[in-house]
Amino acid sequence: MTLSGLDMSLFAKTLNERCVGKPAELYLVAMDDNGVVQVADLIFKGRVSGTGATSGETNALQYTVSNIFEDWQRPFPDRYTDESHQAAQPGDRIFRYVAQMAERSIYWGSKKDAPGFTYS
Repeated sequence: MTLSGLDMSLFAKTLNERCVGKPAELYLVAMDDNGVVQVADLIFKGRVSGTGATSGETNALQYTVSNIFEDWQRPFPDRYTDESHQAAQPGDRIFRYVAQMAERSIYWGSKKDAPGFTYS
């Protein structure tokens, strides 16, 4: 999305703002002869993922806006592991047996029992 024809004070103020990651909405608007909005329709909703600016004969701001589905492509930084949880909550040992649970045999409805946990 490119915005051009902006007043220089607005242009400078916009360049100083941190807008990456902020919500963005794009509307299709119909106005009357006096500039009063008559109808507005939301046509896109997302987040600002990149910015740019060009200066010269005409100053313009460029914004790259991505939809919510691009967030799903981003890797999730936390894992359900003891190491990941210790980084966020030092001393909390709730996930200390997760690695053993992944390899543990479960015998549902059987008298046979799985091997015991190794407590550390």
